[in-house]
Amino acid sequence: FLLGLHIALTYKPIIQFLLLMTVIFHAALGIRVILLDFNLVNVKYRNLLIVGLLGLGLIVFILIWNSIYA
Repeated sequence: FLLGLHIALTYKPIIQFLLLMTVIFHAALGIRVILLDFNLVNVKYRNLLIVGLLGLGLIVFILIWNSIYA
């Protein structure tokens, strides 16, 4: 749905904001799954891991957003 909106309304900042947030959230969850499945992080730290990855995703989001709209 967001991809279709992005194609139709390419230069709308709110659409780019939502698409970027969706991609970063999806990437953070994917990295979490990989780290837990390969036992690179102990399962008891899964809540801390998701908070850390989403925090890292927020930093990446701010860097990308500022490079586009600053």
